[in-house]
Amino acid sequence: IVLANYDILKEHEEEMGFDVDAALSARFVQEFDTVILAPVNGYSDVNEFYKASSCKYVIKDIAIPTLFIHSMDDPVCIEECIPYEEIKQNENCMMILT
Repeated sequence: IVLANYDILKEHEEEMGFDVDAALSARFVQEFDTVILAPVNGYSDVNEFYKASSCKYVIKDIAIPTLFIHSMDDPVCIEECIPYEEIKQNENCMMILT
């Protein structure tokens, strides 16, 4: 997507606060998130972006029955990212791991 829209993105990178060339050279998702997603969404760094994007901090507020389905071989959302305790502590939440 970045490469296909390179010229348009390059034209707006300064006003949007991202680095198109750094995004194209990113080898890992976190590198891409650092140079594109965090700044475009107004976050000062990728950790602030991840915290704001995480469901971990709102699971406690779920008031209707909710089923979480997660694949253990998901290459993006690895096991360490799964909010086990938060899901376990809310009686309206259930999780299936595949």
